[in-house]
Amino acid sequence: MEVKEKNPLELNAALLFALMFVTVSLVTKYVLLFYKELGLRMLSFLVGASDIVPFIVSVLQGNLGIGSGQILQAIVIATASNNVMKTAYVFTFGHRQTARLTALGMAGIVVLSFLYAALAF
Repeated sequence: MEVKEKNPLELNAALLFALMFVTVSLVTKYVLLFYKELGLRMLSFLVGASDIVPFIVSVLQGNLGIGSGQILQAIVIATASNNVMKTAYVFTFGHRQTARLTALGMAGIVVLSFLYAALAF
């Protein structure tokens, strides 16, 4: 049986990223319009459960009318939330020894990230 290798940079992947980028951009604008800064922080946390790259690109490129401090805070929160999810994936799918070691490192990073996001702004 012949296995076809797929190019990860093919058009389907680019279209999926474009769709995710547009969706995240629209949701981010909507959240900022109606829920302001608190909404952006909550959205940042929720986006961390998935791919954060479209969110980060959207926040960095979009004309959202927010300051660089808010942009940095949103990125830090999304990254910390994404690290929580990665730790959950390791516990779910990985070996217990690996999960414990990962949890120690990730917990420190997550706590520091959330503290920075909460106290720096």
